[in-house]
Parts: sequence; C-alpha cells; structure tokens
Amino acid sequence: MKPVAKEHPFDFACRISSEKMKFLTSKAPINSLLITTVKVVACGRRIVNIPENLSEARQILSLLSGRRHQVLTIISLKHQDRLKQREVLTRVSFKRLSEEEIEDYLQTKAWCDQIGGYDILGRAASFVKAINGSVGSLWGVPAYELTSLLAGLKNDQRR
Repeated sequence: MKPVAKEHPFDFACRISSEKMKFLTSKAPINSLLITTVKVVACGRRIVNIPENLSEARQILSLLSGRRHQVLTIISLKHQDRLKQREVLTRVSFKRLSEEEIEDYLQTKAWCDQIGGYDILGRAASFVKAINGSVGSLWGVPAYELTSLLAGLKNDQRR
C-alpha cells in the first residue's frame, strides 16, 4: 500500500493498521483474538517502502547513508469489541556508506523484500551506528510490547 500525497509517516502507519484490522475482522470468526502489525520506515517525513528494483534499493541506501531514520511499528489487538494498540518508535542511525559498500550490499540481494531496503539481522547490521528504542521491532514483532498488550487484554477480561 502506498501513502497518499504528503501523508505523514505516523498517519500512514495508523491508516494501514486500521485497514488491516478492518479486513481481518471481516474475515475472522466472531470472538477471535486478532493481532496485526504494521511497520513503516521513514527518513524525516519521507516514507521508505520496500524497494521494487535495484535502482530503488540504491536510492534508499543512499538516502539512509549517514543519517538517522525511524522505524514505526504499530501493534493492534482486537478481541470482541475491545481494541488495544501500541505504537513503537525506534530510531536507527546508519554510518556513512561508501558507494562500494552500497554496491557490494546490493549484489547480495539482501535488500529484496525488506522495508527500507535492508536486513538488520544480516550484512546491513554493519551499517548501524546506533539504535534507540525497541530492537525487537526492527526484526519482527516487538515482544515486550505485544506481551504487555496481551496482559492488558487479559486483565480487562477479569473485570
């Protein structure tokens, strides 16, 4: 899904999260526990999607080179009429990448199917100078936040 013109990354993430939950709700049996996640990578106000080709991957890595970007993850849980949501913001700082580093990385094809054009658990880990926030949100569902939401839902059911 693509952002609309001038859509803020947070608004885009919230819109996609809401649409995913609506779709899932329409397909799931009644009283199911539904969990959705949305991850958006942004550099400033620019939303960075999954690169569709080598040229886009090169542009993205050049954009992120030497800069800090944000990874916003939204986790949503729905059970019956209760919806709980948590936004997790993680900031990632990349070192300045040489053209040779970018080209070598692109040849690995590790950028394929990766939001932001990089795999934090693979070779791109060497690009990272600093991480501020939930490390778990960078490679999947942030476990701490998900567990917290599930516990809150369980406590709500006891009342």
